[in-house]
Amino acid sequence: MGEHLARHYLGDSSGEPDPLRMPTFPPDYGFPGRKEREMVATQQQMNDAQLVLQQRDYCSLPYPAAQMQAQQLPQLPGLQARAARLGLLRAPRLREANEGV
Repeated sequence: MGEHLARHYLGDSSGEPDPLRMPTFPPDYGFPGRKEREMVATQQQMNDAQLVLQQRDYCSLPYPAAQMQAQQLPQLPGLQARAARLGLLRAPRLREANEGV
């Protein structure tokens, strides 16, 4: 924790800025800018997946937790069919088994 202070007082401090002075270079030097974040999932997709408000963010589309839960559902036809309709099931055998439900 005090390594930078020891280097400043005892060693070569030419490579690090002086903590008592304001920097003389622009703060965004070498940084072209931050791109705007885009929502990956639409509002309708998040509604269909029944995501609670705490789960609705910029990373909502893959629904990793929802997919894992859907794949580990017990073999109840109603639950499997609902998960398949929402597009949460990735395993083709689960979709084919409940196609007519």
